[in-house]
Amino acid sequence: MKVCVGQRTFNDSIIGSARDDLRNCVDEELGKFSSVFGATLANVVVPDVVLSDDVRSRLDAIVQSRLETEKAAQDKLKADAESAAEQARQEGEIRVQQSRIQEESKQQTLLAELEQKKILSQKSVIEAERANELARVEAEQAIIEAQKINELLAAEKDLEINQAMAKAAVEKAKADLAYQQILAGIYDKNPGLLNLRIVQANADALKATDKLIFTPEGTVPNIVIPGSGVLPTINTAPVSP
Repeated sequence: MKVCVGQRTFNDSIIGSARDDLRNCVDEELGKFSSVFGATLANVVVPDVVLSDDVRSRLDAIVQSRLETEKAAQDKLKADAESAAEQARQEGEIRVQQSRIQEESKQQTLLAELEQKKILSQKSVIEAERANELARVEAEQAIIEAQKINELLAAEKDLEINQAMAKAAVEKAKADLAYQQILAGIYDKNPGLLNLRIVQANADALKATDKLIFTPEGTVPNIVIPGSGVLPTINTAPVSP
């Protein structure tokens, strides 16, 4: 009996299937001793344990406490799992939003670069046309000069030369004006490009020691730095990147 009962607790001896385990242990151990004498034991029974009301109440309280403890542990595991799942969901949404913002910024940068290349290409065409016009005017001027040498009436030829030069000046002015008009048309059709040029000009004008304050669109920072009795209308607290 000592071998079977030994370190067994109350719960491990009489509650539920523990009684069967105890009976099997007693049956096995007694069978070992009886076999020495050639005897056989059968129908080993562990008697019922009769508990007083006080003991039963305390045992019920112990069981209830154990159940409540196990339930509290399960509730904690469930709460931890739900918290981890919610945190993972929020982190996933943040990563998706960051990826979308980065992709939009990348696309805007590529679009700005394409617009800039387009402007440079159009500028090259305009400059080439302007160079051709100047070459044509210079050729006409050379022809007029040659005609002046070959003609006897210097005064008339001088007048023709002056008229040609005036015409050349007008053509040159038209070419210059056409270049500016084309640029103005491009900026008018592409306000985003004009804003890009303005931003680039502002960025080129900034120095390393300059400080910037970004405010919501449509607002005017009338008061930025607080003073005695003055509250700032714009939040000036540092923001971590």
